[in-house]
Amino acid sequence: MEILALNDRLSKYRGGTGRLWDFSPSHDRLAIEWNAPSERRAYLVLLGCMDIRVPTMWVCESPCIRAEGEGFVFTDKDVRIVFMHEFQLREDYPR
Repeated sequence: MEILALNDRLSKYRGGTGRLWDFSPSHDRLAIEWNAPSERRAYLVLLGCMDIRVPTMWVCESPCIRAEGEGFVFTDKDVRIVFMHEFQLREDYPR
């Protein structure tokens, strides 16, 4: 999924909640669960995390992924996650 398309989908969760759903240091993967009244639950999966600053739950204001340096940055409110590889927005996330 391209960054612009992903950011468009994430914008639908404004006013909903983002929640730290799963982090696996051994698989270098972080998942955020998104909930909003008019949207299906979704999971943003980020691979290759280098720096993670995220509360366990927050109200979504303006989630955004952008390319930065050799990787990417996800931001929303007090959330900032720097990651190096890929990202996915999925409707399921097996633990």
